[in-house]
Amino acid sequence: MKTLFILAFCIFFGKLLCSKDSILIKNKKDTTVYDKKKEIAFDGKRYRVYNNWLSVGAGANYNTRWPKDEKNTAVDFSFHVKQHYFRAGGFLSGTDFTASNNYSFHLGYGLRKEENKYNLSAFIGPSLSYFRRPLSDSSSYNLGTVYNQVGGYAVIEAVYKLKYDVGIGGQLFCDYNQVQMVYGARIILYFSSAYRGVKYGYHDPTKKNNTIDFIIVGQGIAGSVLSLSLISAGYAVLVISTPNLSTSSKIAAGIWNPIVFKRLTKSWLADDLVPELQAFYGFWGKELNTILIHQRSIIKAFTEEQEKKLWIKKSIEGNLFLDKHTYEDLAIDENYTVKSYSKVLQAGNLDVANFIETTKTYLENNQSYREEIFDYHKLKVTENEVNYNSLSASNIIFCDGHLITQNPYFNWISMKPAKGEVLTIRSTALKLKQDILNKGFFIMPLGDDLYKVGATYEWEQLNDIPTEKGKDELLKKLNSVLTSPYQIVSHDAGVRPSVIDRRPVVGHHPEYKNLYIFNGLGTKAVMLAPYFAKQLVSNIQNEMPIDEEVNPNRFRK
Repeated sequence: MKTLFILAFCIFFGKLLCSKDSILIKNKKDTTVYDKKKEIAFDGKRYRVYNNWLSVGAGANYNTRWPKDEKNTAVDFSFHVKQHYFRAGGFLSGTDFTASNNYSFHLGYGLRKEENKYNLSAFIGPSLSYFRRPLSDSSSYNLGTVYNQVGGYAVIEAVYKLKYDVGIGGQLFCDYNQVQMVYGARIILYFSSAYRGVKYGYHDPTKKNNTIDFIIVGQGIAGSVLSLSLISAGYAVLVISTPNLSTSSKIAAGIWNPIVFKRLTKSWLADDLVPELQAFYGFWGKELNTILIHQRSIIKAFTEEQEKKLWIKKSIEGNLFLDKHTYEDLAIDENYTVKSYSKVLQAGNLDVANFIETTKTYLENNQSYREEIFDYHKLKVTENEVNYNSLSASNIIFCDGHLITQNPYFNWISMKPAKGEVLTIRSTALKLKQDILNKGFFIMPLGDDLYKVGATYEWEQLNDIPTEKGKDELLKKLNSVLTSPYQIVSHDAGVRPSVIDRRPVVGHHPEYKNLYIFNGLGTKAVMLAPYFAKQLVSNIQNEMPIDEEVNPNRFRK
């Protein structure tokens, strides 16, 4: 029996070690590209690849020191450091579940293979046991003998998943020291921390197609992201929008920047926003069969030595968005060189115009889009539904940008919209090919010798009409770094829907629970929209809380 038990251990460890999917082999291959937030999709939900789990169980064992059949109970917590898995736990054993004479605690390093329906693992490491002879044993042993022994512990575990992160399974274990060896088996319950939310792009097959769950007013960045997020969660949506009513999203450069340059600190929630935006736009780029995001660094030119020293200090302190290196002499064109600079990492831009247009086509193909000017006065809201013209829906969400000031349901929100103007130029002299230059304004390469230059801020004339004043301001800044000839291809303007406290407005109306707002994303809409759309959908589905800083009620007096 003992020999068979040891043989089973060897076979299992060998198979797991030699498996092409074993965690040990993954450690050797993937160390440099470890992503702690890596996810997979299964059964319409998202689960984290690198996750921890808890095993709780009970069973039978044999003790070689006191040759008796015994009972045991155990708890183990398995956790990971990058791709490496470890275990901490313990078990009690004795003549009965309520008469334990052996207490063993162990640590271990292990192998793991996880699939959608099962989880296999094996761990080995040191143990510390405290035990005494059983009271029921023969009188040939001294009842007062107590042992404290350091030894070794090994366990193999197989789990069948009832759900992805809940399962039932078994363990074979062995604890060995100089005095005794305890080996046996137990049945366990398995609970993991893998669940991360609803899968992007998931459509609930049980959802009726002839009902509208949400009317969404506006199809800028906010409305586009939210409509796709709701569709992903299985809801039926209808987007009502007029493309020519406001062009702020269409003309936007779509840059995301996780750094506040003034203090060289992380932008609000940057650690959470950046992974979420990359996951969202990455998925929908594949779904819409287009490239939506471009990973770029942002070149930050230093204007003085003190600025450079602060950058180095902040990067050393652990800000992962700041390049730890500084660079010298970057030629922008033949006659202008940035003397000293560094780079913001994990930045980039969304192709906003492409995103909005392909999302519109996607919605149209699914009969989820209506092009018209929304008339707030025709909306009727009751406790159970909303009615607009001939439409009936369970809920309505306003993503109407700065036009929210005309919305009788939300015109009490303190908006501070800002008009912005940008230029698109053609230049064969500019040497920027991938990265974005920031020097109090931005120059972003678009390809084919085209560059976007921006942007201005204006709080008085809130319209989409380009001005000579805005154009002159941009040209003055552009001419400070570009001395070679260039051609102006287009000059555009739009109004950003900013809020007075620079935080979005996300949530339901204080009186009408089926009337929502998703607005005020301002200049950081590309970063903010996926994260807060996910929060809003989770709130609607499971009543999960939304960040209090974006609660519309903060403006109620």
